Amino acid sequence: MALLAGCGAAADPSIAVPSLGGARAAVAGLIAGDVLREARAFDPTVTFELRFEASAEDASMAIAAYDATMAELGLTAGILVQTASGVPLPVPTLVLARAQGSTIWNTGPDLPSPMARARFSGVGITCPTFRQTPIAFDVRSVRYAVEIGADQVLIGLHSGALLALRPGEAPRMVETSTVIPNGVTAAAARADGSVALVSTDCCVYDGVLTGDLVTLSAPRCQPLAECEFVVDAVVDGSTDLVWMAGDGGVIRHTPPATFTRLGALSDQPGSGRVVRDDRGVLYAAQQGTHLGVASPRGFSLETPPILGVNLTALSFVEGVGVLLGDSAGHIVRRDEDGHYEALGDPGFFTGVTRMLALPNGRFWAIGGSGEGAVWHDGEFCPLEQVGAGLVLYAPRFGGGWLFIGAAESGPNAVGIWIRPVDL
Repeated sequence: MALLAGCGAAADPSIAVPSLGGARAAVAGLIAGDVLREARAFDPTVTFELRFEASAEDASMAIAAYDATMAELGLTAGILVQTASGVPLPVPTLVLARAQGSTIWNTGPDLPSPMARARFSGVGITCPTFRQTPIAFDVRSVRYAVEIGADQVLIGLHSGALLALRPGEAPRMVETSTVIPNGVTAAAARADGSVALVSTDCCVYDGVLTGDLVTLSAPRCQPLAECEFVVDAVVDGSTDLVWMAGDGGVIRHTPPATFTRLGALSDQPGSGRVVRDDRGVLYAAQQGTHLGVASPRGFSLETPPILGVNLTALSFVEGVGVLLGDSAGHIVRRDEDGHYEALGDPGFFTGVTRMLALPNGRFWAIGGSGEGAVWHDGEFCPLEQVGAGLVLYAPRFGGGWLFIGAAESGPNAVGIWIRPVDL
């Protein structure tokens, strides 16, 4: 994005638009001292001269240019109305400046302060679009899916078979170095590219994918008398694994063989999610009304005061916070001090199933019918339909995610490789 600042004169009613590179939207500002006299949005791909209604005498000019389109920024060509209750201009891709009385445009690092301070009506938010690529495989039989290694996903089937998938390739069968006797119920990606697998009998295996072979470590098993079916797991630090058990228990595994019950929920047995924030605090929820919080101070249960129905989604997004979604489609944020804030209703037809991190403090919320909406700067973008239907799994994949959804028609559904194209 570019910003250009310049000066005009009353004798010269039009000003040639300088080169803005590949910018697809721009806002020109006429500045007199510390006052923004006029701001005008225009499309630099079709506009080559600027004409202001306000006098350009004794004024400099600035142009903020954007890689996004006018529509993506919510802009309409013409004068932007300044209002105290409006929103600021987005951060430009490029900034240029031309001082009063000069004809030379210079690159500047930031918007001039009168433009940066101004608030406008009619300025929208940047809403990314997504590219969807179907990937055919029998999604009905998937038991877990997790990122592994360099840009691959490991997909475990109910039969015990394993598939691996790279971007642009068909799914391929892979083998394990040893057999996991009772099958895997949960998996979590580690920072070093390996994956932690938890079996039905509460044994933890670390796996490394090389070619078509997953090399497994020796199992580390929780005592069978304490074992409950594992429904979700998250890596905590470089070695520990924390999981949600089917009875609501939150269990920490510390290698080689220490298993600690951190606490428990009792909302709806057999369901649950567990996530970790950037401070190492753990959060767990079932399909109920409580949130479990495990920190160095201990384990506590909270009842989010602005959610009146069942929790259906739990996530942590850096730059936003811990996010909770409910069965009515509402989303709230919990800050690190335990305060809750409603982020609004994205307009879902059903409940929230996923909240996925995007760059620059954004996230993408997914509803139970496969509809998605991006949250950015306090607002939700319009809904965009995802072809996977009800999304059951969403591991990171190829600059985006691999959505694996429930079949809605026919004997099989498909996975969807989906990624933002304009962030």
